[in-house]
Amino acid sequence: MSTRFRQALALVVLLGAVAAASLGQTLARAAQHAREFHQAQQAGQAEQAEQAEQNDFTLDGKIVEINKNRLTVDTGGSIIFHVTYNDKTDIKRKDGSAGSAKDLRVGAKIHVVGNLSDSGDVVAARIDLE
Repeated sequence: MSTRFRQALALVVLLGAVAAASLGQTLARAAQHAREFHQAQQAGQAEQAEQAEQNDFTLDGKIVEINKNRLTVDTGGSIIFHVTYNDKTDIKRKDGSAGSAKDLRVGAKIHVVGNLSDSGDVVAARIDLE
């Protein structure tokens, strides 16, 4: 095997490992979301359960650009999402306290719960700063 081939193969293996780790985190968040939904149903909190069911898309990433009510988020592996938010979006600081759009900064790591729109944007119901 040539050195270039070995380097390319090592890069492919590394990228696969990074993608697998990212997928593992996403699956863990999805499992947590499912547990929260189930707990809300059991507790008789129909409204909370309905909201959890409607917000079926989550992502983790770093804010790379901020425009009015729209974030560009890099989730790693060259995967970029546009996240829209408004005054109804629940923003939480790292300590769990209520936040606001002023807390959203380029470089901040976030967890987003919302819906994937037909245009491909994520409409955020909740943004957690990590």
